[in-house]
Amino acid sequence: MDENIWQYLAQEGLAMALVWCTKILYAGIALVVGLWAIKLLRRLLKKNLGQVMKEEALMGFVISTADVLLKIVLIVAVASLLGIHTASFIAVLGSLGLAIGLALQGSLANFAGGILLIIFKPFKKGDFVTIKGIDGFVSKIDILYTSLNTRLNRVVVIPNSTITSDVLINHSHEEAVRRMFYLSISHNSSIQKAKDLFYEAIEKTPHILKDPKPFIEVSDLTDSAVVFRMFIGCKPIDYFRVKEPAIENIKYIWEENGIEMPFPHRILHIANDKEGQLDML
Repeated sequence: MDENIWQYLAQEGLAMALVWCTKILYAGIALVVGLWAIKLLRRLLKKNLGQVMKEEALMGFVISTADVLLKIVLIVAVASLLGIHTASFIAVLGSLGLAIGLALQGSLANFAGGILLIIFKPFKKGDFVTIKGIDGFVSKIDILYTSLNTRLNRVVVIPNSTITSDVLINHSHEEAVRRMFYLSISHNSSIQKAKDLFYEAIEKTPHILKDPKPFIEVSDLTDSAVVFRMFIGCKPIDYFRVKEPAIENIKYIWEENGIEMPFPHRILHIANDKEGQLDML
């Protein structure tokens, strides 16, 4: 009887081993074929999406996301072939995904902002922009962050969620932009002469465009000065090259032609009172 039991157990063990070997074989074949198919599909996506999507960041994101999702499906399918209950396996994956999502809330917001920037394209690489009060040229647009090169040759990295939730100024949207600045002359100087000399100085300043036309106007009258508001046009790439040379040329030509720059001053009226003391008002 003992021999029958051992014989029975040996037969059952052999049958079970054959079953498991068959499952492992099928699972291994499915895994190899699945990985090969995913690799092939990745190549096809890269080839075809390259003709449709011009943004490398978005194309890389789509391919990477498809790769991850397909591998998750493949793992679930292989686990099913091995006899593992996939319902509990999927529940574990869902819980893990939720935990990761909660831990990466800020990064997910930046990621969503990056997708919006790539889709709506408020600016492109090389554009001159102002973001959060920072002026610079866009040097890199990633899925999470955007980099600017500033006038001081510094790289400023800004989270994409900040860009999409705040005011953005794209100075490169038009072919030409205006710069505005203020200069003052004394009340003793001629306003019309100062205006004429302004246009003469602008003609000698490089990088300033004739269209839009330079413009000067009186913006205020203070106690000691006539304040001018001045507008000059330039290409976006020359935005930081025109203001200072223009001010310098205007200062020189005003001095050469007797236009006085203002300085703060007060007028004192002195009068004698009945007791001979001086009062200063």
